[in-house]
Amino acid sequence: MMRMTAGRTESGKATDRLAAAAWAIAAVAILLGIFFRFASLGAPLFWQDEAYTALRVTGHTDAAYRRVFDGRTHSVAEVRSFVTLDPKRGVADVARALAAEEPQHPPAFYVLDRLWIGSFGSTPAGFRGLSALLGVLGIALAFTLGATLGGGRLGGALFAGLFALSPLFVLYARQAREYGFFADATLLGTLLFAFALRSRRPGAWGAYAATVALGAYVDPIYLLVAVAHGICALFEPQRMRALAAWALACTAAALLYLPWLLAAMRGREDVAVQLDWARTAYPLRELALKWIFNLAALGFDGEFRFLALAPVAAVVIVIVAGGVAVSLWAPQQRGVRLALVLGAVTLVFFVARDALYGAHYETIPRYLMPLWVGLLLSASLGFAHLWRSDDGALRAGAFAAWILLLGAGTAAALIRGSSQNWWDNNDQIAFQQVASRIDRAPRPLVISEAHWHVPLVLGRYVRADGQFLLFAAEVPPIPAGRNAFVVTPTAGVLRTLLSRTRGSYTADNVSPAAANIIATFHRSLMRDQPALERGNSPTFVPDNALYRLRPSAARTDFARG
Repeated sequence: MMRMTAGRTESGKATDRLAAAAWAIAAVAILLGIFFRFASLGAPLFWQDEAYTALRVTGHTDAAYRRVFDGRTHSVAEVRSFVTLDPKRGVADVARALAAEEPQHPPAFYVLDRLWIGSFGSTPAGFRGLSALLGVLGIALAFTLGATLGGGRLGGALFAGLFALSPLFVLYARQAREYGFFADATLLGTLLFAFALRSRRPGAWGAYAATVALGAYVDPIYLLVAVAHGICALFEPQRMRALAAWALACTAAALLYLPWLLAAMRGREDVAVQLDWARTAYPLRELALKWIFNLAALGFDGEFRFLALAPVAAVVIVIVAGGVAVSLWAPQQRGVRLALVLGAVTLVFFVARDALYGAHYETIPRYLMPLWVGLLLSASLGFAHLWRSDDGALRAGAFAAWILLLGAGTAAALIRGSSQNWWDNNDQIAFQQVASRIDRAPRPLVISEAHWHVPLVLGRYVRADGQFLLFAAEVPPIPAGRNAFVVTPTAGVLRTLLSRTRGSYTADNVSPAAANIIATFHRSLMRDQPALERGNSPTFVPDNALYRLRPSAARTDFARG
């Protein structure tokens, strides 16, 4: 008996030491996660989607912006004004512009960001600061949700640590977009749903209803989160009571969301056009590669730059899958069920939709945010379950798996820290280099047809004395006395520009090279999907395509460079 007691005491001491180490490591992980969200926030490329965020947040309309594509020259300052804070434009202008032109983006994040840049300025870091702060809030919500759903305080720490260092959640916390806020709303709504199921307070379901409405005003995809909660209500002991309360809360949320829903219905044709870019089906091989990469990005995405590190991504997938599998045997079934149904509803919806309509939305990580939250939460609950095991080897294994995930996330953040671009905006990998090449010439003139995002992005990086010649229809003549550059031209536009000069100019391709992996992916996609045309066709024009127009009689050193 004494030996057994002594054995249990030693086991208890080992468990306590492991728990103390886990708490310390979780604290370090959370601090690192906060640091990675804010570090050098203005350095990465302020890319296409963020430029449109700036257009909306500053209260401008797309219609007003497109009017500058009039075949005339415009100063860099004029182009920049569309992504710069105008004190005369307030939150009402932000909401009106979104409702009229992009109702698929509800106003919650954009209105908050308008208030934010009013204090912190309309620099890239200013626009992104709110997202970073919301990312920190997400870590706190992750801790609370993990602890509430059966993992205990230690389970909350495990989930918070993984959420803090997950490359996918760090990335979206560093963008001036609503997707980090979407993750927060998913965490908060799931937390309040779990609380309302256990609470006798009438206000609990009211708080849940308000959160569902907030989530819908962040992203319409939040509907899938509410549906997942309703499915989980069916498994409650008092099924009818839980389902009725959920339905009443969702009805209240729908009434709150009704004004925006009506705006979205009025603009549904415009929404369909704006979402048309993803309505092509990927070949099976590319689809599989995208899914493997996206799953691995929960813990590691550094193989984007260094394919030799791909085995790390494979290890991450195995660990996450193992944690999810273990959670199925965990006693905290309500928490595991919530996590898995949250992910399953999102997964089934997008896979079925893509199969039915021939699209590839399922490969776009930001749309599947509830799936990533559900997978990481489920894996954390699985680790917490192993942590309570009497088997020391299982406890040590869970601890080691968790540490490996934290280490992979840290390594990915360090790799990403030296890069101005990453996988989310890889088709714009060379915009800063494009601007640098343009800036070498005095008094540059940037010529761009109706690639609407190009001036918004490039305008932040080209020299202030430059000008833009923008057009949407007829190709205009080139003003004399400027060093002319053509960005992302189609072959037809380039030929027309040269014919307008009556043979006195030729075009030198001075495009900076895109990353090898980007070129490889596009070559593979072109080979497997012949419907996409090659080269400078109207359907595929790389953003780093840059031509300098030079007099035919002389080739400058710059052009050769």
